[in-house]
Amino acid sequence: MKKIVLLIIAIVIANYYTLAKAVEVKIGYPKTCTGYEKIKAYGKVQTTQNITIFAPVSGIIKIDSNFSTVKSGQLIARIYPPKLIWQETRIYGLKLMYHQII
Repeated sequence: MKKIVLLIIAIVIANYYTLAKAVEVKIGYPKTCTGYEKIKAYGKVQTTQNITIFAPVSGIIKIDSNFSTVKSGQLIARIYPPKLIWQETRIYGLKLMYHQII
C-alpha cells in the first residue's frame, strides 16, 4: 500500500514538471532595435521595463519605449526559471525514484 501511494505521488509530481515546455517568445523595442530577440520561455518573463509576461505565450511582444539609449543586443528580458537543465534533472530523478519503487 505504501508503494502504491509513493508511486501515485511520483507520477503526479513527474506530470507537473513535464508540463513545463518551452515556448518561443520574441521581445523587442520596435522604435530603437533593428530586430527582435528570440528567447525560450519556460516560466515568467520579466523585461527591463518592468513588464511581466507569463508563458505559455507565443508570437511577437512589442514593448513601447521612448528611451533612445536602448540598443540592439542589450539584455531586455530575464527568464524564470533560468535553466531547463534543473527541470530535466528533477524529471530524471523522479523516474529513477519510480523505478526503485517498482
